[in-house]
Amino acid sequence: MQKTNASNLETWRCQNLLDLISVSLNKTENITHLCLDCQSPLAMIAPCFPDSYTRDPMKFAEDHNSSKYKITGYDINGSEKGVEINGRTFTQSFILSPMELISDWQPQDLSSLTIEHFADLYEMKPEVIILGTGQIQTFPDRDILKYLVQNRIGYEIMDTQAACRTFNVIMAEGRNVVAGMFIH
Repeated sequence: MQKTNASNLETWRCQNLLDLISVSLNKTENITHLCLDCQSPLAMIAPCFPDSYTRDPMKFAEDHNSSKYKITGYDINGSEKGVEINGRTFTQSFILSPMELISDWQPQDLSSLTIEHFADLYEMKPEVIILGTGQIQTFPDRDILKYLVQNRIGYEIMDTQAACRTFNVIMAEGRNVVAGMFIH
């Protein structure tokens, strides 16, 4: 299939299946796009449900997020372990919120994490705390989890790569998320 540019594509939404299907408008190309649910070629689906497809042009929106800090990259599994925030790489544990960065968070690994280390996170008054535990997801001591529950603040514990992605998604929703990230 020839590569097409964005001006030759439209998005079609199937109202019955709630699929988003890209359809080439260039009539000289073969239609090779498949339905995301049933994997049928689009040419076979459209005649069966002619009234169920409506043209819905793809819309792009500029990112107007007013956050001061955003995770722009990460590599936890490679040789150059680190998390990039606004283009600057951090190789040690840190705390991050949309408006504040504490680059010298004292615990450098999950085994040295204590309840007292959460004081800086709580001062930021988060709706949710994300704890990135390094290369693999590891849960902290039960006393720490109990403390989080007692303070009625939501928390997610995941490996640091997943925590980076989740931080950006929750931040983009406009929520006050605070992340404590371990690199090692």
